[in-house]
Order: sequence, then structure tokens, then C-alpha cells
Amino acid sequence: MVRSAMLRFLSLVLLVSMLILTNAKESHALGGPSFPSQIITTPNGGQIFLSNLQVTETAFISLGGSAEVPGGSFYFNFGTIPASAITPGGLATLGYLNATNINQNGADSTYATDGYLGVVFTAQETVGGPLYRYEIALSGVTTTQVINTRTLVDTTQPTATIGALTATGNGTFQASITLSEPSTDFTVGDLSVTNATATLAGSGTNYVATLTPQNNGTIELFIPAGVFTDAAGNLNLASNTVTSVQAVTNTQRLIQAFQNARATSLATNQPGLTRFLQRSGSGVLDTSVTQGSGYLNFASDPSNPVWFNLTGNWSSQDDFDSSYALAVLGAHRQISANLLVGAMLQLDYAETDNGPASVDGTGWLIGPYVVAKLPSQPVFFEGRALYGQADNDISPLGTYTDSFDSERWLVQSRVTGEIKRGALTLMPLLDVSYASDDQESYTDSLGNLIPQQDFSLTTARLGMDFTHPVQVSRGDFMLTGGLSGIWSTTSGTGTVPGVTPIGDTARARADLGFDYLLENNSLLAANVFYDGIGESGFENYSLSLIWQMSF
Repeated sequence: MVRSAMLRFLSLVLLVSMLILTNAKESHALGGPSFPSQIITTPNGGQIFLSNLQVTETAFISLGGSAEVPGGSFYFNFGTIPASAITPGGLATLGYLNATNINQNGADSTYATDGYLGVVFTAQETVGGPLYRYEIALSGVTTTQVINTRTLVDTTQPTATIGALTATGNGTFQASITLSEPSTDFTVGDLSVTNATATLAGSGTNYVATLTPQNNGTIELFIPAGVFTDAAGNLNLASNTVTSVQAVTNTQRLIQAFQNARATSLATNQPGLTRFLQRSGSGVLDTSVTQGSGYLNFASDPSNPVWFNLTGNWSSQDDFDSSYALAVLGAHRQISANLLVGAMLQLDYAETDNGPASVDGTGWLIGPYVVAKLPSQPVFFEGRALYGQADNDISPLGTYTDSFDSERWLVQSRVTGEIKRGALTLMPLLDVSYASDDQESYTDSLGNLIPQQDFSLTTARLGMDFTHPVQVSRGDFMLTGGLSGIWSTTSGTGTVPGVTPIGDTARARADLGFDYLLENNSLLAANVFYDGIGESGFENYSLSLIWQMSF
């Protein structure tokens, strides 16, 4: 076939030479220099034939062997001749393997107006070898030139390398990103980010990503494959993945859970003051164990002007386990039979654990209190206002420990009454408390600034308790219970979402139990309650046992 093509080419050249002698034309678009033939040697030793003769308006590029021409046409003797267009198979016979991206331009107008006749393609010269871009053409309107170029094609996919995430000190993380080749279409949208939002700065091959944590847990950054290109249009490979524990956010959440647990424990474990006007008597030892919480209470004789109280409790909420101890020393002066005023000093210790993370604090509060009774009615009022501070230690990851300070307030008041209905005693109650726990900002061991968090808890409980005696052979048995509505609200500044709801909640609680006073004045009591009536997603069941001894 190669021999046949060569014979055809030689015949064509002979014919062209004869035409040169018998025809004459003005200069045309493919204008000079004229040449009857030119040969390009191909990778496997084959040949490509080129010719441009102005006098006969003849121009062609022909593959040896297949006689294929660009675009399937060529100019010959003042006319256009159709032929076979260049194909991958035709190129393969000349050693151009796996040819792709073939762009060809044939005799698509007239010789007088055409300025380009040629083909562009990519191919390999050996199996598995490098890829080249070839252009073989006749080009030029007034000065025709033969184009025969071979350029190595960039097929290397660009890579991206992400450096370690580093805390900036203002709650964000930064990581350097280095590309192996410059890119003009690499944007922030190409980043895959978990538990954070991202911004991107830089150009060429050097960039910096800034991540702002959004949710609890670990933040992650990587660049998927195929999201940006290099100058040659190659898509990128996937990058490495970098992660970082959200030291700032996790620390804030741990502190917030601690603030909530300590404020709740401080308010709920306050010693009752109404008893100082109700009765006098001996000291009391009181222990309680409940599902999810418990307390131990030891108090001095309430008739003494100087008194003390020791309370401890433990509780769990979600993944946080907390314990709390409160010691109170107080003294008061009885102004009249229905009024006394005093002051108290409170020392407390609180601890909250969340897996390897923990935070604990030792603090104090001091302030006045008052207890009063309506002269002619069994209605009692008590109130207190306390201010204090705390020193706290925190280990957010279980690997290092930092310290921070807190400032606290507690304001609490309670009104109780007694209504007799035969053997049934009804005891309406209203208790309102406000507790605040404000954490001061500090810099942790990693150099992160932990912002200030101000937290407050307001709780109101309105209900009706009851007691009713039940006849037993020995001692006194009293059936107890009650129904109350609870409204609480938390608020804060600088807090993060995910631990304590910032807002209002309302629910109801039902209690049922008994008090059994033995002949030796010891008390055995039990109580079960269901808390969470009317609040979706919240339920709390509790069983408590109480043993009290007088001495």
C-alpha cells in the first residue's frame, strides 16, 4: 500500500509540474513560497507528503500509506478534490499511536481565500510512552510556511499538600495548602470541611485556609480529587486529610456544662430557712439516694443562733457526670417572733467529667438572709442574696490543665403555706431562684484565647404538696405527694450551642411517696416522681430513699 501511495504521489507531482508550464495565476492566499513536494518522516519511518503550488492553486498534505488528507479534501488544479479524512488508524500506520483530539482543517473554502490547511492531534510514539501534541500544516496568507511541531503534553495531575491545622488564638484554625502546579480555578468551594466553615486566601501554588469551628467534635479538612486543574487542564489528585480537636469550642462547651451543673446544684441544695421560725429541736442526719442523683445532709440544732449545714449530691446529664458538695455556716438574730435576719458563708466544690475531659472548682459565697411569717397565718417567707467567686481547673482533653476564675450570684426566695382539710394537709409552695456563673477569659496551654462566658439560670416552681396520715400499728405513717409546674430559663453571652438550651422550658412534675416515723423518732421515707410532663424530648424518673435520725 505504501508503494501504491508513493506511485500516486509521484504521478501527482509529475502532473503538477506539467501544469506549472501551462498555467499562470496571480498570487493567492496560500502565497509563496511554492514547492512541488516536501516530505516529513514519521516516528516509524513513514512519510507525510506536502505540496503548495500557486500557479495551479494546488495545496495538500497526504499521509503516506493511507493517502488520508486533513478535513477530507485538498486543493488541486484550481479546484477542490474530496478524499478520506485523517483517522486514528491512518496515523497509527505512521507510528502515531492512540491518536486523540484530532482537529483537522481541509480545503473548506477556496485556494484564494484559505490561509490554513493542516491537522493537530495528540499521540504516543511507543506503547505506554509519553504523550505528544503534533501539528502538521500549511499556514500563512502571504508567506506560506510548513508547520511541523512535536510538543510533550503535560499529563501529570496536580497535587495538593495540606499542612497541620494550627490554632490562631481567636477560636479559628489555619492550615497552609501547597499545590504542585499553579492553578487559576482553585477556590474555597474545592475544600471539604467537617464541623467548620472555611475561607481561602492565596494564589498560584500557595494558599492558606482558615476554619471556624461550628459543631462539637473534631474538625477535618481535605481536598477531593478532580476539583481543580493545572494549566494543561489536568484534574487534581486527592490531598491528605488533616484534623484537629476543637480545643476552643470543646473547652467552652465543657465550661458551659460545668456552669449549668454548678448553678443548678447551688440553687437546689440551699438549706431551708423557714424551719428556724417553725420549730426548734435537735440536729439531723439525713441521707438520700436517687436514680441519677443523691445527697447527704447534716445540720445542727435549728434553734441555735449559729448553725451549719453540709450537703452533697451527684448527677448525670447526657454525657456529663457531676458531683457537688456545699458547706454552709450561718448566724442570725431573731428580731421578733415572726422575723429573723442573719448572714451566711457558703463554701462549695463542684466537678464535671466528660470522658477524659474534666473541670472542677472551689468557691465561696457570702450574704444576708431573712425569714418571716405572717402573724395570723401559717404562711412563711424566706430569702437570701449571696455573692461569691471560684477558682477552677479544667483539662479539656485530659492531657493538660488550665485555670480560670468565676464570679457568681445567687438570689432565692420561697413562700410556703399550710391548709388543713381534716386529716389532709395541703402545702402550696412557690420557689423562685436566680443563679449566675460568669467565667473570665483566659489563655490555655495551647495558646488559644478562651473567651468569657456569662451563664445564668432562673427557675420558678409552683405547686401543691400534700400529706395524709395512714393508720398503722406502730409509729406514724404519712402518705406524701404533690404536683408542681416548673418553668426555667437559661441565658448567657459568649456561650456555644449544643450543651445547655439557651431559652425557656416548661414542664410538670408529679410526686408520690411516704414518711414513716418510727417510735425512736427515726424517719424512713421514700418518694418516686415523674418529671417532664408536657415537655417533648425530656423525661426523668426518680426513686429516693431517706433515713433521718434525731439526736
